[in-house]
Amino acid sequence: MDRWGLLLPVLAVWLLSPATIAAQAPPAEGCAAALSTAGTRWDGVEMERYQWAGDVEQVGSVGGSPASMCRAGGPPEALPASNSIGCLLVGDRLALIDGKLACGAYAAVQPAGDVLLWVARDSAATTEVTPLRWTGSGFASEPPYVACWDDPTRPAQASPRPECQDAGP
Repeated sequence: MDRWGLLLPVLAVWLLSPATIAAQAPPAEGCAAALSTAGTRWDGVEMERYQWAGDVEQVGSVGGSPASMCRAGGPPEALPASNSIGCLLVGDRLALIDGKLACGAYAAVQPAGDVLLWVARDSAATTEVTPLRWTGSGFASEPPYVACWDDPTRPAQASPRPECQDAGP
C-alpha cells in the first residue's frame, strides 16, 4: 500500500470527526438568536433586532471553546457606516461582558495574549480598544484606550505616528 493509501483513511476520519465538523461549521443558530436577543448591550445601548446574513469571524479560543463574531447584515438603515454590528459567541452561545450582551459596534475583535481586544473605529486615524478578560463564565472589560488605526495593541501615545499621538487622551 502506498503512502496515500495509509494517509487517506486517517485524513477522512479527522475531517469527519465531530470536533472537526463543529470547528468548521458556523454557529448558525447561535448567531441568528444572538443578533435578535432583547436586552442591554455591554456598551449601554439597548439591543435592536438585527438580521444575520451568515457572516461569522473566528476570533480565537476562550476557555477551551471557539470564540466568534456574528456580524449583522441588516436592516441596512440600522447599521453604522464605519463599524460593523456584531455579537460575540463562545461556543454556540452569546457571551456576556460585564453581565450585559456581548454585542455592539466593532471593526475587529482579536486575541492579544490572555485577552480579546474589542476594536471600534473612533476616527479615520484612531480606534477605541477595550480589552476583554475571560472570567470562566463571561468577560470583564478593562479600561478602554485609544489606539492608532493600524495597531490596536499599542495605545496612541506610544504610537510612532504623530496623527495618532495627538488623538490620544
